[in-house]
Amino acid sequence: ENDDDSLRELGKDSRLTFTAPADGEYLVKVRDVRGLQGPDHRYSLIVRPRRPDFAVTTTVVGKIAKIVPGSAREFRVAAKRIDGYDGPIRVDLEGLPQGFHASTPVVIEAGQVDAEGVIFADAGATAPEEAEAKANRFVATAEIDGRAVSHEAGTLGAISIDAEPPKLKVAVAVAEGGAQPVAATGDGPLEFVVEAGKTITLKLVVERNGFDGPIGFGTEGAGRNLPYGAFVDNLGLNGLLVVAGQNERTFFITAGPGVAEQVRPLHLTTGAAGGASSRPVLLRVVKPAPGSPTVAGTASAR
Repeated sequence: ENDDDSLRELGKDSRLTFTAPADGEYLVKVRDVRGLQGPDHRYSLIVRPRRPDFAVTTTVVGKIAKIVPGSAREFRVAAKRIDGYDGPIRVDLEGLPQGFHASTPVVIEAGQVDAEGVIFADAGATAPEEAEAKANRFVATAEIDGRAVSHEAGTLGAISIDAEPPKLKVAVAVAEGGAQPVAATGDGPLEFVVEAGKTITLKLVVERNGFDGPIGFGTEGAGRNLPYGAFVDNLGLNGLLVVAGQNERTFFITAGPGVAEQVRPLHLTTGAAGGASSRPVLLRVVKPAPGSPTVAGTASAR
């Protein structure tokens, strides 16, 4: 199982992961695959136990957390998995100024390397003081071999208010005849339920402010932070697109039969007109009742 460290984390060196089948003594032999040898052929061998771990980095779309009151900006968390750790990683954002919120915790699922979230500001949010603006930090946590492991995962930098009105605002809303929200407490996010193996219908609404062109939200990555195995369905060649001159469209989310039960914050992001993200809604995936069909329903793309 010598993969020559395809990620090049060890430079040009090779790496071998070996699980001993039983206690005992084992012989490690290092040699040149070409059969070359001699007194000048020297190799260094480091043998150590596995130390499963991870590191998480954070990036903000646009690089600066400058947010228009009433709107949102996307961030991405990415995991570097170390020594075979492949479990889930929870990322929390702490220390946000008053009037600012985030769709955290964001969970990087087992076997995955990244996830997305949004930071958003209330309509009446004001610019925070300098110390408050810089107090935020990401903390990543995972359970490894029965113990909790936490690491600092960067910051958003200094959070500020963008006084210039955005050219676009984006929202996920209830579609006529589509999925109905099951929970909305106060100003909290809407929550929609989808059964594993089924499809629900939602609505994408945009508010234009001087931008009249088409607004694209992507293709296979259109649903931001969807669970692994769930996807925006019936996209067609143009992906999730609001055409020029229109302000809304329905879209469909399908959860594959194997998606685990969970709740994840979902949002949409476009790069049009300088970029815009929606506030999050919650997507709750549930398993179907025993005996019910698990084939996804059909829906026609608009």
